[in-house]
Amino acid sequence: MLRDLWGTGKSDFKGDHFTMNDCRVSPQPSQPMKVICAGQSDAGMAFSAQYADYNFCFGKGVNTPAAFAPTAARMMQARKKPARDVGSYGAVYGYRRRNG
Repeated sequence: MLRDLWGTGKSDFKGDHFTMNDCRVSPQPSQPMKVICAGQSDAGMAFSAQYADYNFCFGKGVNTPAAFAPTAARMMQARKKPARDVGSYGAVYGYRRRNG
């Protein structure tokens, strides 16, 4: 539905949860819009692999950026089934100690 609106400026989408009759968006985006989904469950990653351009997910722990690697690897595996190029955005929490 959003890809229709962003790409053509209009949509007549009819689905289980939304119905649009001559819905229009103006102005249209000047650059391609990216869809980002968040989810680390198997179902969430499968959804991202099918519909998103990027999956937003977390590593575990504080000040442990390498902890994101297993999650990114799972996303790489999930994207093989629909054979789509889906990237990952990772969030890693960190703390900095003040001197003095």
